Amino acid sequence: MSNDLGDLFKKELDQIPLRPAETWVPQRRRGSLLPKLAWRAPLAVMAAIVILVAAVIGGRQLATFRTQTAATPGVVAGKAIYLSPSFNGSGWIQIDPQTLKDVSTKPLLDIAPSSTNSSETQVSADGSTIIVSDFSASDVTRRVYDGRTGQLRGYFVPEVAMVLDYLSADGTLGLGRVGDNHSPLTGESVLVTIPEGHVLRHLFAIDIPGEIQAAPVSPDLSTRYYVTAPVAVLLSSATVQSVPFALYVRSTTDHLSGPILLPGITAGTVSTGPSTASTPLTVRPAIAFSDDGSRLAALSTDGSTLDLVDTKTLAVTTVAVHKKTSFLDPFRPLVALAKTLNDEERHSMVFTPDGTALITWITATHYDDINGATQTTRGIQRIDVATGLITAETFTADGIYGFAMSPDGQSVYLVVRAKEPPTPVYVLRRLDAQSLELKAERGLPDYEELQVLAAPSPPLAIPTPTPPTRPQPAVGCTHDRLVYLVEQFFALYNKHASDDLLTLFNIQMPAAAGGFADYFDNPGVAVHAVNARSLMAYWEQRFAAGDRFDTHTVTYPPEGATQTTGNPTATFTRWFAGGLQQGNIQLDCSGGLIVALRMSSDYAGWEWRDAFGVQFSVPAAWKGPEDIDTQKTGGAPKNWLVFTDASGSTQVSVWLIDDTAEHFAATRLTSQGSERHSATLTDAGQSRDVIELHAQASWYGPTGAGTYDNRHLVVQVTPTLAADVFVSAPRINGPSSVTPEQIQLQDRVTVRLSAGTDLAAAQTHDVDGYTFTAQLLFDPAYGLKAADPSHVSGLEGVGLACTWSRTGYDLPNAQFLFGPAGAPAELSGYSNVTKGTTGNRIGGFPVAASADAVETHAVCLVRDASGDHGVEVVALFTRQAGTTVVSQVAFNPWRR
Repeated sequence: MSNDLGDLFKKELDQIPLRPAETWVPQRRRGSLLPKLAWRAPLAVMAAIVILVAAVIGGRQLATFRTQTAATPGVVAGKAIYLSPSFNGSGWIQIDPQTLKDVSTKPLLDIAPSSTNSSETQVSADGSTIIVSDFSASDVTRRVYDGRTGQLRGYFVPEVAMVLDYLSADGTLGLGRVGDNHSPLTGESVLVTIPEGHVLRHLFAIDIPGEIQAAPVSPDLSTRYYVTAPVAVLLSSATVQSVPFALYVRSTTDHLSGPILLPGITAGTVSTGPSTASTPLTVRPAIAFSDDGSRLAALSTDGSTLDLVDTKTLAVTTVAVHKKTSFLDPFRPLVALAKTLNDEERHSMVFTPDGTALITWITATHYDDINGATQTTRGIQRIDVATGLITAETFTADGIYGFAMSPDGQSVYLVVRAKEPPTPVYVLRRLDAQSLELKAERGLPDYEELQVLAAPSPPLAIPTPTPPTRPQPAVGCTHDRLVYLVEQFFALYNKHASDDLLTLFNIQMPAAAGGFADYFDNPGVAVHAVNARSLMAYWEQRFAAGDRFDTHTVTYPPEGATQTTGNPTATFTRWFAGGLQQGNIQLDCSGGLIVALRMSSDYAGWEWRDAFGVQFSVPAAWKGPEDIDTQKTGGAPKNWLVFTDASGSTQVSVWLIDDTAEHFAATRLTSQGSERHSATLTDAGQSRDVIELHAQASWYGPTGAGTYDNRHLVVQVTPTLAADVFVSAPRINGPSSVTPEQIQLQDRVTVRLSAGTDLAAAQTHDVDGYTFTAQLLFDPAYGLKAADPSHVSGLEGVGLACTWSRTGYDLPNAQFLFGPAGAPAELSGYSNVTKGTTGNRIGGFPVAASADAVETHAVCLVRDASGDHGVEVVALFTRQAGTTVVSQVAFNPWRR
């Protein structure tokens, strides 16, 4: 049984409380435990339903089956139907496709029953291959059986650790995510042979916008289809929500198409019941994939719109679903007269084998903390694909927990729960697929699944496969191995051999499983790559700039050091189109491969400064930034900053403006009658779009007069903050222009501008069972001569807000204090401090701050029996013209 649905509806499963399990354990378990698995089990059974949608019979097999007859008992169109009472492959008994009675007495597979609840089965679409996976805390054993004979064919041991998400229709190929069930649906994946486990193709992680709702594959695994929504469809949403769906298509050659909009297909939350007592209900559409892979269908939540996607052309056809009569459509969401309300309604849908019709039904799920999740069915319909006509329908309230269709398309098989917990009763039913009339049924001792396999055949004379030996231990991070990784990194980087370079990194495993996590590089503009695709793209960008290491000196940790206790570090010089830089690098090793690399470099004599909410890269010999306009008259920039050299001469000026770069340049600079155009600057191998503007100015004085050029570069620093970096030509008699040296410095400073610490942003710290949030308040009302006590502050124009809440265990009492770091004063006392107890203080800085020249400290803390716990606020500032200009602020955890 395939485990796709746990992945297809990843976001929903993330919301369902799951019991703790090791990463190897699958997300579905034994059906007989349904009453005990309160939340997960019904969804797990629904997984079987949708998987049958995505992987039934290939077109060629279907054509063959139609020419066959049921020459042997229990066989229809070359297939056999089995009842499966377990997930570990034990007890599979063949049944008659018409009467539903047992045909065989001996289980198909020679597997003993197990109560460990840690297995799953997967069956190929043609029924020829069965894979039984047994999971332990750290490993998995996968046995491959012949679906015809039940014989063990071998063991599936892939060359890389992976989740086997899909089987090809003929069972010869597998596709899955590298790593374990924690790996995202869009993560790195591999195409492998079954049962050998050889990797045929490695697929990089891919960025699919939005939240993935379903991800079926084509029968030959050549294409994956991602049905997405822009935001998550939440079970817990209490407000009306309508989320549109779109489709992305990805081939195993890494070609991505989309988004392809699915008109009228939405999911979300609707209100049910009387308007005075409406209840939120989560509704989901149905997604189906035809057996031959030629079409994908989506049915709207109200059952009125059917979208059909041709998987070759990606053309979308929309058909209106309708009836011959005007009876109340049972597929619409609950109306005001409904007697019961449900937590969720999900449409399910399956193509008939010939692709001309769809069988669809709604499952209403009610979540109960005592009895778990219960399901009811709101009718079953057969829809003609070409016309949208509902040709048959029937009603059953029993929840559908298992679904299969006969290979000839004549019968529909349902496993339903006729009675809910605590004493559930399960029934197997056969419906006529044309009329949806009940034709046969039988009671079941417990929940059982339906399996459609190839027709039985006599056993073959094949040798008994040998159980796999455990793989060799992974290569460790010995000293010799570290030397190899480091030297190979520098050598392959200088060769610009990105493919070979990638082999040094453990991209086969996700970060959560100990694989590749981070690649940081900052040659002036910080870059963070988190997967193989982004890493390769960044390398190609660097190599295009001619980036190479010139020299490097490495320091290795002592033998036996681990990833957390020691890693090789190096100093280096690097050359590229921007010039020569010096820097440092650290490489983290795990399992004999690089899992993280952190590197930064800069031009000799340059450094970073974080001030006024912006990060600047400037020559270390410069002073600044200093705000020279503290009065802030109407129309003035937020800050007018200057950087000066040792002689005091201004080298670069920066205006910070609360605006967009485009609006500021068009409304504030153009008025000067200047020349303006867009440009792209490049430095350190990184590019940045700017608005360049030249404005002429004049001067005169005792020594003469002249005109000089002002070159402005306007960039967006944050979505709400723009910067105008400008330089002025020397003032000489006559006209003057900015020099090439000035332009080079200005370009470099501009390209490297980035968001720094937002001085007005609140920051939060969790400290010893408390959560503290502190924030600077900029208001002229604060000062030593404030109009009211709440605004008295040792920093003119600057206040401080502080809030705390208890998150740990209960305490008998505590005191809230605020003040200078050396002598905080009590504000209030608390008794019976329970989880959620809060306190806050809004006011000025301590009066003692008025005696500080450039730096002041204040603490906001709670004192209990174990000591002081809080947050310390450190502000760097200058005092200018009766106000305080804060250049930097830090919020640090405080303990005493």
